[in-house]
Amino acid sequence: MIIKNLKIEKVVFKGLGLGFDSDGAIFVDNSYPGDLLDVKVFHKKGKVRFAKIQKIIKPSHIRKKAPCEVFGLCGGCDWLDIDYSNQLKLKQDIMQEIMGEMGAIQPIIGSEEPIYYRNKSFLPVSTKNGKPIIGIFQKRSHVVIAHKDCKIQPSIYDEIVTEFLAYIEAAKVKIYDEKTGNGNLRHLGFRKSAANGQIIVVIVTKNRKLPFTKQLIN
Repeated sequence: MIIKNLKIEKVVFKGLGLGFDSDGAIFVDNSYPGDLLDVKVFHKKGKVRFAKIQKIIKPSHIRKKAPCEVFGLCGGCDWLDIDYSNQLKLKQDIMQEIMGEMGAIQPIIGSEEPIYYRNKSFLPVSTKNGKPIIGIFQKRSHVVIAHKDCKIQPSIYDEIVTEFLAYIEAAKVKIYDEKTGNGNLRHLGFRKSAANGQIIVVIVTKNRKLPFTKQLIN
C-alpha cells in the first residue's frame, strides 16, 4: 500500500519518523521532521502502520548526503545523513517525550568521537556472484551488504577485512550457507582495547579447522 504526500511531524522512540493521514499514525524508517514523502506500508499492527520511504518529495532541512556508499541499504546504522548536532537534538526530543510530565531532562552530552567509535564488531561472511564478501546485514534480512569504509567502527577493521578476503580466496575457504548448512566460515569479529589499542580478531566457523592457518596468522 502506497501513501502519498505524508508529512513527518516528529521523530519518536526507536528513531522512527511519525506522520498522520485520515486513518491514523504511520511510522516511517529513516525519516525526519519536515520530510514530505511517498511511503510504502510493510506492516500493520492494529490501527498503527509501519512504512518505508518510496520517494522523497521534499526533504527535511536537516538532511544531508551520507558519507557512506551503502547507507540506507546496509542495516548497520541510522542517522548518518544528518549532522551530529541534529542527532543529539532528536534524541533530546525523544527522551523528553518519554519522560513526559516528570520534568525536563538535562541536555544530552555528545560523544567526543561520533565516528569510528565502535570497539566491537561481528561481520557476517557471505558470497556474491561467486566471490566472498564481508559486511553487515541489510535491515530486516540476512543479506550481507559489503562496504569500503564503515563510519561507526575503526578504519583498521576494514583494512583487516581486505586482507582476510584475500586469504579466503587464496585458501579456497568454504563460506557457510545458512539455507543449506554447508560450508564453514561464518563471521569475522573484532574487539579493540581503548586502553592500549590492541585488537583481537575472532573467526567464527562451523568446524574447528581452517586451511593454511599459519599463513593467515603471519
